Amino acid sequence: MANNIQVKFKGKKNSTSNVKIEELPNKGDYLNMDGQVLEVTKKTFHYDANGSVTEIEFDRA
Repeated sequence: MANNIQVKFKGKKNSTSNVKIEELPNKGDYLNMDGQVLEVTKKTFHYDANGSVTEIEFDRA
């Protein structure tokens, strides 16, 4: 069973969704969201007090 993590996609339009860890994009990948194809320019991880990733933000340009 794959784990899902909350992901925020930031750009002209912001969105949040739960994504399987295996499907996370890398910096330089292109995403087609809402009919717009945008490049991932930055990936930011957010951690809880135990060091577990709680959220990932992707900046898109």
